[in-house]
Amino acid sequence: MTIRTLPPCVPRVPRLRPNPGLLAGVALSAALPAPAAPPSVTNVTAAQRAGTKLVDITYDVADADEDTLAMSVEISGDGGSTYVVPAASLTEGATANSYPQVIFPAGVTSLPGRTIVWDAGTDFNEQFNDQMKVRVIAEDGPTPPTGTTIV
Repeated sequence: MTIRTLPPCVPRVPRLRPNPGLLAGVALSAALPAPAAPPSVTNVTAAQRAGTKLVDITYDVADADEDTLAMSVEISGDGGSTYVVPAASLTEGATANSYPQVIFPAGVTSLPGRTIVWDAGTDFNEQFNDQMKVRVIAEDGPTPPTGTTIV
């Protein structure tokens, strides 16, 4: 008895060809929404209230799309090399519509003087640092950016 080894079986994939008669004379197009313009945050300042452990963070925010923005805060203790200081104790400041979301009224693309309050006594108690920096981040959408803190 002789046993023959057969060559490996390779599946054949049928070739598909377009049918020009099916779409003859029909133009296809898709309307895709334009990508959202990214928001911008400028004029960020932070000042500790006298006699307290509260820090007022003030910023201006603009968004050409008038979207709802998710706001977050990052704090650095090393002059901005890293942003790892805990910032979980954040609340909306004296200006309404400033944290954790900014909602633009119809026809408005810039909102100056927004405030967020950081309770440094809760997150950074009994520590002194003259290298602190604050970064305020705005992203399109109602939820904060990944990896940031929201209360």
